[in-house]
Amino acid sequence: MDTFSLFLSFSALLCVWAEFPAPVIKLNSSPLGQSEVVWSAYKPFILSCEGKEDIIWKTRLRKHQKHFSQKTLSVQKPTTEYTGTYRCSYKNQKDLYSEIHIYVRDSVKAFTTPQSTIIIQKEGSNYLLACLLTNPESTEFSLQMANGSAVPAEMNYTADPKRGILIRNLQPSYSGDYICTVKMNGVQKKSDIFQITVTRSELC
Repeated sequence: MDTFSLFLSFSALLCVWAEFPAPVIKLNSSPLGQSEVVWSAYKPFILSCEGKEDIIWKTRLRKHQKHFSQKTLSVQKPTTEYTGTYRCSYKNQKDLYSEIHIYVRDSVKAFTTPQSTIIIQKEGSNYLLACLLTNPESTEFSLQMANGSAVPAEMNYTADPKRGILIRNLQPSYSGDYICTVKMNGVQKKSDIFQITVTRSELC
């Protein structure tokens, strides 16, 4: 194949991909009309994904992959641990995807349970505390020391209801016990305690 023919073939392929639709996610057989849903704990749900080619699912926790059967995820008794973003993409083109964030609401648990609460990180690194909110109506999402005092004044962090709290540029002076806090119906709720240890970087 000459260079010109190869160029035409490549251009045609790009046009096909440009017009290729993203896969479609359905919740209990209904197409989604929004990017997030609030769901009641223990109420069954089924997520399905349809596309022009083979698709794959990505979940917040790897252990939730066990609920998949081909293109469908079925959960009979979802707890707050199923709070998270569910992404469906094409197997051979992962940048073409659809996703939905599900808040599994519980009147008692304001946060998801972290997989690990003992954290050891190097100085200067960033770390995401996995304290996702289970109810988007919660307010005053923030971070504080486990004893109730404020975090170090120089600490830089961002609170994202869908991901947790990202602490940037960790320093050895930040080592200590932390909790994520939020208010639900005016009542303060606390996450599990995160034990953070920041080690000094080795100098050459």
